Amino acid sequence: MDYYVVNGSQTIRLPRTATEPVVMELIGAYSPGVQWEIVRDRAESVLIIGEGAPIGREGYDFALNVTPKGVFIEGADDAALTRGLYAFLERLFCYDRGVYRAECGVLRQSPEVGMRVAHLCVFPETPLYFLEKCVRTAAFCRYSHVILEFWGMIRLDSFPQMAWPFAFSKAEISALSTPSCRTKSTMCWRSICPGRRISTGSAFCAICRPAPCCSPTECATA
Repeated sequence: MDYYVVNGSQTIRLPRTATEPVVMELIGAYSPGVQWEIVRDRAESVLIIGEGAPIGREGYDFALNVTPKGVFIEGADDAALTRGLYAFLERLFCYDRGVYRAECGVLRQSPEVGMRVAHLCVFPETPLYFLEKCVRTAAFCRYSHVILEFWGMIRLDSFPQMAWPFAFSKAEISALSTPSCRTKSTMCWRSICPGRRISTGSAFCAICRPAPCCSPTECATA
């Protein structure tokens, strides 16, 4: 069985729109000790490590090709490219100190369900760091949407009486998506209040930049 070996110094080529710190955090967490040189020179949704050999998607969401010389990933868009990157990281394992291997082969995949939703309730005993961990985990599991349902744990300008004194601010919750840029998922807030639903108004992705979501004006007035 052949492997692509990751050690020492590696070069990774990304789209020009890539969010470099986020990509480094993702890959660096799976390959401690490896020095990554990032080059952002791709116009299309393509990621190349080493001497990655191009292959076609053949209509699939993304295509991943791992050879002994490198890695090639192409996505239908930046979100699909992110899912291809996750698929590669799942293949990567530690072989020795500072040495990692990924099994060679071709993988083409598409989600069978377009809208893949994780619904998270936020209770008074839910810490912010745990909520961020859940959102990141949902991203890595290829969920397309994350809905946060607050049980008195978000302070709204329009109805401050419904929140606990120690509830999170809208800025704290927005920080889970916009600066982090974890995945191409739409994150919505839902507060336990009749007829009221608010949205962060942002999508976020490891490869692409924040983009408009469902209803940012409603968020601004809540």
